[in-house]
Amino acid sequence: MDCEDNIHWKKRFEEEQKQRREVEHQLEAKIEELYQTQYALKRKIQELEALNQRLQLTEEDVRQKAQERTHALEELTAFTEALEDMVEERTEEVHFQKLKIIQSINYARQIQLAILSFDEKVIKNLPEHFIFFKPRDIVSGDMYWFSNKHPDLTFIAVVDCTGHGVPGAFMSLIAHNLLNEIINIRRLFSVDKALEKLHKLVVRVLKQKITNNHDGMDVSLLMIDSFIKRIDFAGANAPMVMIQNREQKIIKGERLGIGGIKINRERNYGKKTFSYSKKYPTHLYLFSDGFQDQFGGKIREKFLRHRFYELLLEIHDLPMSAQKLQLNNALQAWMNSQPNNEQTDDILVMGLRLIP
Repeated sequence: MDCEDNIHWKKRFEEEQKQRREVEHQLEAKIEELYQTQYALKRKIQELEALNQRLQLTEEDVRQKAQERTHALEELTAFTEALEDMVEERTEEVHFQKLKIIQSINYARQIQLAILSFDEKVIKNLPEHFIFFKPRDIVSGDMYWFSNKHPDLTFIAVVDCTGHGVPGAFMSLIAHNLLNEIINIRRLFSVDKALEKLHKLVVRVLKQKITNNHDGMDVSLLMIDSFIKRIDFAGANAPMVMIQNREQKIIKGERLGIGGIKINRERNYGKKTFSYSKKYPTHLYLFSDGFQDQFGGKIREKFLRHRFYELLLEIHDLPMSAQKLQLNNALQAWMNSQPNNEQTDDILVMGLRLIP
């Protein structure tokens, strides 16, 4: 082998060595890249496994929460059903008790109306009259009372007791019995002295000097002497309207009522005396404060006394039955001016026409 051949093979060997080294470098780079890729894949796999584990835990929590919620809903449903059964049972019980109470109050109303009613003999001896009686509830704290035990004397009272409904009705029975005792049994025929005695008896019966009971009543008491044609009036925080020859007079009572808070204030109920008109009928009106205190009208206000007095003057010439009807019509129109106007208080108006 000559020198040129040696040189040729040497160069070829060097080139092959160079190529081999390049291939080795490339292979090492690829191996390094594979290692990096493998490491990255391993990290991803670890992350995915951790995520999968968390997801499995979350799914288990969800299942557990769902089971707990289902159990809670089942308990709530059972409780609700039991509560509904209890409410239905109690509702029936309350309805039954309410029905019994209403039946009892209705029976009490029959008793009250029986006490307030008059037999034919009493009615024949009364002046021409009407009674507009409208309790707010089933029974009333307002009451009217008549007596004509004396052949020439007729006593008439309108009483407005504290409260309305059942408490007021009990007070009205007390007033009715005490007026019977004072005038029919004790025969105390002076209207002012009768009211003073009524005050003392109410304080005593209700034990107001030793208890916190402050119940009372406003009373207008009238005596008509048909023999001498005289009218005696006394009022305990209650007035009377008198109309003669189309002239209206407001006959005021004393400011203090019967019983109540100011029981230690001395009662001196003045007596007002009037004669019948020989030429014209005399119209008398006794009333509680229920009509004038009724809310209604366009701006929802009280009817007030001035409107009530004007109404009485306007209707006084009508027959008694027509006056009663006009009072009812005026009241309904006043209350119906706006929706949901309920009756405020018991209402009582008594009208009398005296003809000599």
